[in-house]
Amino acid sequence: MKPPMTTAIDSSGRVVIPRAARESAHLVPGTKLTVRVTDGRVELEPAPIEVRVVRKGRIHVAEPAEPTGKLTAGAVRRTVEEIRRGRR
Repeated sequence: MKPPMTTAIDSSGRVVIPRAARESAHLVPGTKLTVRVTDGRVELEPAPIEVRVVRKGRIHVAEPAEPTGKLTAGAVRRTVEEIRRGRR
């Protein structure tokens, strides 16, 4: 777990998420976030991607309801590495 970072709320109520936190969470401009308040704590997490189930040949697959970025080999590799580290 990374050490906590400090930021401030501006006069319009906006919060800048520090670069290190954005990079660690793989947040990019345009990422939709879910905001939740729990016991006085504000929690932000990427909003789930809406999908629709469509038939492709003989199987059903989930497709994003809105266009998304391309899934790269690097992103898959990072995700697999993070999952493996979490199991240790």
